[in-house]
Amino acid sequence: MYTDWKAVRDTMESWLRQGEFERAHEELRSMQACYQACVETWADQGAKALREDAKAASEMKGAPRSSTPLDVRKKELIYDFFNTLGPDYIKEPLMVKARSLKLSLDNVQSFRRSLVMRSKARVSSKLTLEWVVNNKQKAYRLADFLGLHYPSVQASGVSLEQIDASSFERVVIKPEGESSSKGVFLVFSPRRIYDVSGDKWLDCVSDMTKKMQDDLSKRRIRNDSWMVEELVLENIAEELPGRDLKFYCFYGRVGMVLEIRRWGGRAYCEWSGDGSRIYSGKYSRNEFDGGGVTEEQLEYVKSISKKIPVPFMRIDFLRSETAPHGLSFCEFTPRPGNFHAFGDEVDRMLGLEFLQAEARLENDLVKRRNSFREYRQLLGVVK
Repeated sequence: MYTDWKAVRDTMESWLRQGEFERAHEELRSMQACYQACVETWADQGAKALREDAKAASEMKGAPRSSTPLDVRKKELIYDFFNTLGPDYIKEPLMVKARSLKLSLDNVQSFRRSLVMRSKARVSSKLTLEWVVNNKQKAYRLADFLGLHYPSVQASGVSLEQIDASSFERVVIKPEGESSSKGVFLVFSPRRIYDVSGDKWLDCVSDMTKKMQDDLSKRRIRNDSWMVEELVLENIAEELPGRDLKFYCFYGRVGMVLEIRRWGGRAYCEWSGDGSRIYSGKYSRNEFDGGGVTEEQLEYVKSISKKIPVPFMRIDFLRSETAPHGLSFCEFTPRPGNFHAFGDEVDRMLGLEFLQAEARLENDLVKRRNSFREYRQLLGVVK
């Protein structure tokens, strides 16, 4: 049985371009039903074969066998199938037998799937705890409760007209409510300004203002609301801006650290929770050899994560020469952008961290091992 999937994709794309959405929808549903039926057949017959193989292996040597052991290659194919099987196709009898059949079911855990489910919970219940701090003011308030260092804010919620950058030195000007580096300017002095998104130097305030006006008029920046805060430096003598260090935290554990260099062209470096270099495939075109994080920094961030009553939260910092532990807090990120772009291996790794964090959190809540006092202060539950 052979299917030319490129031809199928091209045909589907042609229908959609021609506006034949109903036809494309019916064909897709038909293919999904066919795929599901094939996978279910594989799962049923594969599980049956493994059960019979286990039975044959347990029978005494020399005694008549009621079943024939599987050959090595067939067993490898069945295990490979089950280890790439998503949770939608795993039936209850298979879960009951998974341990005795030595099935790891590695594809069940998924960081992508976990974040989608939490996002759906947010929509359906109107609130999940991680989104409370997806707000700069509340994030800084929690940072105060936790004793975190963060850049001093000189102005917040101001319009472009209200910004007088002629006397600014060592500040960051950025739009509120925007992601990444859009509209961000590093002002070392009125005659030395770095446009982060444009990756270029500006030598006067008027050039920066023109760029900000252009971003607003072309809707690259949605709202005329800006923040001015302290410029964090990782090397003061060289005036080197701090690199981003984004910790993927799972209730007391760090699953991954993303290091970003925005200075002189954006580049990325990824680290595992134990400080080893990893490659997720998400940033393969823009990698660099970063400096990583220390064991002390990892332990510090783990202790912060343990005070937040959610299974996952990315905690973002800037590397700083003067801040405690060399980390200046930036923001809490409950749902990282483009989380779907991680390769399957890293997605499964972070997905397992998510599942284990849920279990640890539930256990601590039931046994009252953690008061989450700072977070409850933020919510107004305790003073």
